[in-house]
Amino acid sequence: MGYPVDDKVSFQSFNWVSPLSLQVSILGILCLVAGILYISWLQWCGNIDIYRASLLMLLIILATGKVFSAQYIIWVTPLVAYEGKCNWKWLMSWGSICLLTTIIFPYMYADLDYVKAYYFVILVRNGMLLAFLSTLFYHAAYSPQVSHSQHHSTLPTSNFTSPNIIARLLSIRIFSLHRR
Repeated sequence: MGYPVDDKVSFQSFNWVSPLSLQVSILGILCLVAGILYISWLQWCGNIDIYRASLLMLLIILATGKVFSAQYIIWVTPLVAYEGKCNWKWLMSWGSICLLTTIIFPYMYADLDYVKAYYFVILVRNGMLLAFLSTLFYHAAYSPQVSHSQHHSTLPTSNFTSPNIIARLLSIRIFSLHRR
């Protein structure tokens, strides 16, 4: 781009500083606010349920934040697993993001020269994360409205609730006592 970039190490963090830092920071904040408002609107209109809204909120905060740590991926993974429901596309895409994060942290941040040499892996992981987020936004915006009962139809039915199981076990036990 033609702008000089300086690397700074502060608070055990590698930072890239340039004359564009302020503009990039403002753009990140604007994208965060726009993303939160859009997710809230989608959820309010009924296009997405609370689970998908929660996942999108966490991902937009993760993608637009100034700090990216490996534990953020771990925090989002249960929601991805819940929403993905063993879909191979979800497993492969999120699994690849997790694998690249595992390669990046702790091995790639040994020193600044090592980071510069293998920065491509970080760019690929961040690009995959943005693609994952963009795909979720696309499907949230253009898929038909989903009701809570349609989305979670794989939940157990009332036949498998605890009181029914206990009642069945008790009736079997009582029936076997009467047969003697």
